[in-house]
Amino acid sequence: MIHDANFWQNLVSRFAEQNTRIAQADVNSIWEYAGPEPGASESELLEAENSLGFEIPSEYREFLAVSNGWRGFYQDVSLLGVDLIVSSEELTRAWELVDSAGEGSGGLLQISRKAFLPVAVSKSDIDVFLIDTGERSDVRWIAGQEIERFNSFADFFAGMLAYNGKALNDLLRDPWLGSDGA
Repeated sequence: MIHDANFWQNLVSRFAEQNTRIAQADVNSIWEYAGPEPGASESELLEAENSLGFEIPSEYREFLAVSNGWRGFYQDVSLLGVDLIVSSEELTRAWELVDSAGEGSGGLLQISRKAFLPVAVSKSDIDVFLIDTGERSDVRWIAGQEIERFNSFADFFAGMLAYNGKALNDLLRDPWLGSDGA
């Protein structure tokens, strides 16, 4: 589905406001927080597509035009911008996590580098999010195995907004999220 820039700007603003509330509730600094990066230019998007050898799925492309990545988007998960989806340590880490899942219990994932593109990856955990580069453009959350599948990038973004809402509620109840504080 095609969305306009206002759709993405509204969703990004809502997410950023929620992340601000989470940062305020995170009195023990469990995670790092940053806002969304400025959007990618059309020339940056085209350059990335040339390097990748395929078009970036439309909803993810629309998002990148509004926010070209976002460090600490969800806990320690960062959304990858155009420079990071082409070649980066984050991209390498994402594929290592997928390959590891494919060798273990996630062997049934059927995720290939030709058919999927990492869009987000955890800095210290095993979470990686991949978008199908074909017509389906669903987003898969992999953490050793498939955790969840979102029908589109917009659904993924809205789903992560809901997960962040749960994280906020958890932090308000328990600033250590159940740990012993050590």
